[in-house]
Amino acid sequence: MKTISDYGEYLSLIDRIKDKYSPVYTNCYLQREYVERIIAQHRLSYVFAEGLLWLFEDNIQYRNIYYWWNTQYAPDIRLEESLYVVPRMYYVDKTDDGYIRINSFLHEIGFVNANTLRQIIFNVESAFNTLKDVYDTSTRLLEERGMVLETSTSSNAREIREFLSDIEWLPVYQVPYVTDEEFQLYGQNGKMYCVRNAEGRIIAACGIPFDRPNGGFTAIADGYKMIAGIAPLLSFKISEYCRKMGVAKTYSWIDIDNSTSIEYHKSIGITLGNRCLEYLINKGI
Repeated sequence: MKTISDYGEYLSLIDRIKDKYSPVYTNCYLQREYVERIIAQHRLSYVFAEGLLWLFEDNIQYRNIYYWWNTQYAPDIRLEESLYVVPRMYYVDKTDDGYIRINSFLHEIGFVNANTLRQIIFNVESAFNTLKDVYDTSTRLLEERGMVLETSTSSNAREIREFLSDIEWLPVYQVPYVTDEEFQLYGQNGKMYCVRNAEGRIIAACGIPFDRPNGGFTAIADGYKMIAGIAPLLSFKISEYCRKMGVAKTYSWIDIDNSTSIEYHKSIGITLGNRCLEYLINKGI
């Protein structure tokens, strides 16, 4: 496994696999800015083998794998001891032979399907108009329970991060890695909101997409879901921020088995997209 030194090397590796082994399938749709960031942080490495190129994004607690793969070649790669994650997007009810063949290869070397998310499309103006009518009610319900809504600052960003790390139902591989400094700046710029309970403990938080379309989040601790209007309140703050920034749409993901959350999002005008995002995981050898 070799570390990629710059964006030019990244592009040349992709050109090389395409030139030598086309046609190839890929699960990599990373934007240039994101790729340059993880290269600068020395977190992107690769393995070039017969018929395939695997990129490894080191997220400290896990490694994402992105591939360019000619499915005529079985993988000949030995994974080190770590948690490996292959994120793959596909269109609802539409997969092709290459997708199915890669799925078979991955299962043969120990990967298992962990969970699948459905794309949701957040129409900012529609959500804002729907949620502004319940904003006052949600705020009053919070106050009656001694809770308070806060905008993120440099001082509470660390608490928000600790809250996210303690959410047991949130898989670690669904949380994009950011450094402490990046998260601090993210909070300092007011791109997150949190709710504290009467004891002053953070019990919910949300964030505007950090550095890619699916980089936002909303998390509510067990025991606080579906009460006090927390979810609508956080959704309203996201729509308010995006509206102020001139953003018409944002995209996120929701577990396909979470019917309660799906129905809630539909009720505030958020629509289901035509893509799914699945995670295959392997704990290595």
